[in-house]
Amino acid sequence: MILNDDSLRAILDIVTFAWLFAWAAKGVQNLLSRKRDSVSSLFITHFVFCGVPLLLDHVFGKPNYQVWRGFDIAAADGLTGLVYCLYVSACPVIWWYCGRSKSYSKADSSKSSASASLRHLSWQGQITLHMALISPLVALYLAPNPRIYFEYAAVVRGSFTAEEVAYQTIFGALIMTSIIAGAALLFSQRRLKFTCCYVLPFAVLAAWVNGKRSVVLLVIVLFGSALWLRGALRKRTLMVLAPAMAIAFWIFSTSYQAEIRSFDAADGGQRYDNMRLDYGRDHVIRLSLYAEIHRDSEPILEHRMQSLLFDATMLVPRKMWPEKPWPYATYATAAALRLPVRNFGWGITTSWLEEAVANFGWPGLIIGPLLLAVICRVGDATKDSIVRLLTILVGSQLLVVQMTAFVPFVAIWLIAILASRRVRRLPAVRLGSTNGMRVEGSAGRNPGGSMPFFPPVLDACSGKGVRLIR
Repeated sequence: MILNDDSLRAILDIVTFAWLFAWAAKGVQNLLSRKRDSVSSLFITHFVFCGVPLLLDHVFGKPNYQVWRGFDIAAADGLTGLVYCLYVSACPVIWWYCGRSKSYSKADSSKSSASASLRHLSWQGQITLHMALISPLVALYLAPNPRIYFEYAAVVRGSFTAEEVAYQTIFGALIMTSIIAGAALLFSQRRLKFTCCYVLPFAVLAAWVNGKRSVVLLVIVLFGSALWLRGALRKRTLMVLAPAMAIAFWIFSTSYQAEIRSFDAADGGQRYDNMRLDYGRDHVIRLSLYAEIHRDSEPILEHRMQSLLFDATMLVPRKMWPEKPWPYATYATAAALRLPVRNFGWGITTSWLEEAVANFGWPGLIIGPLLLAVICRVGDATKDSIVRLLTILVGSQLLVVQMTAFVPFVAIWLIAILASRRVRRLPAVRLGSTNGMRVEGSAGRNPGGSMPFFPPVLDACSGKGVRLIR
């Protein structure tokens, strides 16, 4: 069949790689200029995880997934390869035409309501952030067996009991919340050096207990973004620091593979195969596409929208609902191993693009990227720098992991969106100006004159709320 011709497939892969590279270059250019739409970050992330693997297939060869028979079968199918290239090529186009906010500009970020909220936190807001920061320490003390966390990456190394696995879910959510609180404190507190002294130890604790490289990368990105937004990092410093941190993370990742995942004795080919599993999403997207193209094969999900049902009911204990669906990664892991669906205790890393296809079928080819475009458009429409940062993180992570891995980010993003829209709807009356800020009044009470956490309503001496616009 012509679709299985190696030379034609190589041309298609290289053309797709070049197409995604052009979009990634456009994304970098937009992020460095005044056109800072959140979709620009999607172009870059999408290229790294879906475009670069196409080039690696022809430079270093295709990976041998060994026990992952489903990945090998999908990668060898010519029609699946064609649909994959068309799908990943169409994603940037959908994001560009549907995900940009027409009204967003660089100047709008100066009127950031969420940014003003963090810069003018009330004592209640500061206490809330500090409690969230130290929550992993409290959770560690209350853990069923705290000693297991004395070793780095205990979750990856050891075998947990059912009670410890259930507790780890709560622990993971508190770790994410602590990292977010640490970044918010770095952005909002006046004494930056003092804040760093007590925030960084908790960041190290969070990374130590979680034991995953993604958390280390998340700490770097969030803390760096907080320092950038408050002006502590200049553009020149960032241009030098970013490549240095990227190299340092690559060295850490290589060491992690050798020490934690015991790949030090593996040959170069096996290390390459595992790198492709970690830093590519082409294999899981092909797997879902293969299941749709070849309807005679075993489907990934037992019925449509099954993993979305889990997302909607993730807080329901399984003891109350034993038949509750599993996360999408569990079904994808079973399909890749060609095994019955069960709780493996671990799973391959999946993204929203292939989960949308598995849940909605062929309409998922549009629904998947379109949802990301809507997220970016809604976030940018607030004209808020903090909301925009959260939008970039939520959108980029959906291209890399499943939503259940970063639920706290999604919750805080939604709260920030609602708070920002609430401020824009408040009736305002200009009262005067203070320290270069324009002060506007609106209904509300807060005699202390301080900014509560996220609902950004201040009170003036007259008893009316005020809104600060810098």
